[in-house]
Amino acid sequence: MLGFNKKTQDASPQENTGGENKVLHFIKTHKKRCIAVVAAAAVLVAVIVPRRSRSASADLAYTQEKLGRRDIVNVYDGNGTINAADSYTVKSLVTGTVLTADFELGDSIEKGDILYTIDISDVENNLASAQLSVEQAQRNYDDAADMQNVRTRISGEVSSFAVAAGDAVQAGQTVATIRDTSVMLLAVDFPAAEAQSFVAGQAAQVMPDTTFETLNGTIRSVSGANPAGDASLMTCTVTIAVPNAGSLTTAQAAVAQVNGVSSLNSAHFTYQREETVAAAASGTVSELCVKEGSTVRQDDVILRITGKDLDKQTKNAADSLRSAELRRQAQRQRHRYAEPLHHLRYEPSGNEAQRGRAEDPLPQGRPGGGHHRRRRPG
Repeated sequence: MLGFNKKTQDASPQENTGGENKVLHFIKTHKKRCIAVVAAAAVLVAVIVPRRSRSASADLAYTQEKLGRRDIVNVYDGNGTINAADSYTVKSLVTGTVLTADFELGDSIEKGDILYTIDISDVENNLASAQLSVEQAQRNYDDAADMQNVRTRISGEVSSFAVAAGDAVQAGQTVATIRDTSVMLLAVDFPAAEAQSFVAGQAAQVMPDTTFETLNGTIRSVSGANPAGDASLMTCTVTIAVPNAGSLTTAQAAVAQVNGVSSLNSAHFTYQREETVAAAASGTVSELCVKEGSTVRQDDVILRITGKDLDKQTKNAADSLRSAELRRQAQRQRHRYAEPLHHLRYEPSGNEAQRGRAEDPLPQGRPGGGHHRRRRPG
């Protein structure tokens, strides 16, 4: 046993010596590689070991406090701006000059408060102008539509027609004659010396030469005598109006007497008024509205005329009238919309502030239409 052990112990140093030789031999043959490995290991040790030391130190740092119930409070620091919770922008819905602005910057305001009063005279003037345009267009249309109607300008009797239904007529052509036979006129001469005392409205007596009856009349006018002439030779023409029951005609002649003074001559009766009716437009006579001998009043239609030109004029006038009415309607709507809005009010919605503070007011005299913010105090 002793001998075995000694041998064994003696053999171990030899084996170790052989291993060391192999290591040295490997290092010599791979010198550069070994140096690189050793350097890398040194770097790792230098980096990792200090970190682990610091981590261990941090983990071990603590503050000892007495046990008890406490609140945890977090405190944050920062900068910012405080804004109003709600804001309301007041906008003018009409164009005009600011007449009043009865508030100042920073004033407290309530819902419904009047902020501005804006001049809407332009809207009112435009409406008035549109109304005038409609009235003018209406008159033009009435005139165009009425050109087919031939009317009489006086009251009287239709003495005669110069056309018949179906006849073509030109503008200005005579179509009828109207005479007022209710009163006949007699113009006779009187001596100037006596006639100069006659006055309009004075009673006169008229004696037709066919019946020799005496008719009552009234002086309508007295013409002046020539004062440069011989007084004994001068005369005045006196016109006398005589009511006509239907028996007097222009074929009859008569003499007259005024205040006992007789006329120097006789004369034929004339009509009080007589009108030659002419067509206002060219076309075709579509119908005669009255008969010859009929009594008509002023502005009565005595006949009608039709034609393409008349229809075109009437249509154009109708289009112009319609256009004017549309413009007036637009101006009325604008005025109806603007009239209650010439007062700018603070009118926030239900979700906005009922009270506010005024900012950026417009001064008087400035055009309206800008926007201004009203903020609720934050």
